[in-house]
Amino acid sequence: MSYSLQLKDQWPSVRAGLLCEQKYGALLNNFSPVDHVTQELELLNATDFVSEALKKAQEPQRGTAAEETGRGEGRSREGSGEGRTTMQAKTMTQAEMSPPLRASITSNIKCYTFPRGDITRFRPARPDTLGLLDYYLMDAASLLPILALNVKPDDTVLDLCAAPGGKTLALLQTGLCGHLAANDVSISRIKRVYQILHSYVPKEIRETVSITSCDGRDWGQLEGGTFQKVGDWEP
Repeated sequence: MSYSLQLKDQWPSVRAGLLCEQKYGALLNNFSPVDHVTQELELLNATDFVSEALKKAQEPQRGTAAEETGRGEGRSREGSGEGRTTMQAKTMTQAEMSPPLRASITSNIKCYTFPRGDITRFRPARPDTLGLLDYYLMDAASLLPILALNVKPDDTVLDLCAAPGGKTLALLQTGLCGHLAANDVSISRIKRVYQILHSYVPKEIRETVSITSCDGRDWGQLEGGTFQKVGDWEP
């Protein structure tokens, strides 16, 4: 009764969502051969929501660029000679200067989800010949802060609330981090980060990650350092 008063018409769908089992996304592990995993998931009608979102974001941008080009060509027909050439060049320059709308992170991150209404569950992750698991099951929404960080090549990145480790793993999947520092205030939860890295990441990559357990509010006094990107999101 309380929530129906607060959420009104939205309450029935919110209630249904709360009563349903949690749906996970499968974050592919780029440190493990994933081609066969991709084929397997696509046969199950799962899609990579990161690449799908990128395609949808680029569609309006392409339409706008085409519209601008068409409008410029129409205007150029009204002129002649040097004026027409100048107008065409200006239109092309504007189209080229308008950068395509893209995901704020490389396409290295691939996370498969089932369509809305499809309650299929992902199978448990399997190890490859080197013992690394092929994907990590996580709440797909947890990737949004990783996308928002917009990590650039060789960025030093600090994950202040790293446990249980899904977002730390996702940061490594980008292949862009020059150095990654993973921290969590809970010693028991930071052990989970160690487990995740050991299960998904090769030793030579794990050695580039520094793991600490301290209160992020005291980071400057306890650890220090300079970072291009800092995340303090909660799981």
